[in-house]
Amino acid sequence: MKTYGGPSVTLLFLQIGSIMTRFTAASSAIYGSSRAASELAEQKQAPTALLVRNDGGRPVPCFVIAALPALLSFIALSEYGKSVLDYAAESSGTPMVFVSLTIFVAHLKSSKERRRRRQNSVNNFRGGFIREASSWFGTSFCCVVVLS
Repeated sequence: MKTYGGPSVTLLFLQIGSIMTRFTAASSAIYGSSRAASELAEQKQAPTALLVRNDGGRPVPCFVIAALPALLSFIALSEYGKSVLDYAAESSGTPMVFVSLTIFVAHLKSSKERRRRRQNSVNNFRGGFIREASSWFGTSFCCVVVLS
């Protein structure tokens, strides 16, 4: 490839495509996690404060909660001299931790509700104890990831 003193056109298009791919992955992760948390709130398996929507129907609290870890990780990474592209590559899946955390918490909440109604979820034939233990492990792991 001839560069003529600057980057080649092919390399430029590849860099633009790489940037667009990373930002698309990050925005879809934030969009998906905010919608998932909003749907869980509508089913009363998440706090009702997540039901607040703006005029366009977007779940604002869910979006803020999903975008906050990505913003905080960007700030933390920028102090060490990482570039924006490195940040996008490393943290485009950060909001998915929030999705996993809400799913684990919703599962634990539904298990608690089944126990309250005397529908024993631990002793059923489908492995309820293992499912509940794995949800506790997943919740703990997500909390460690968010706090670290």
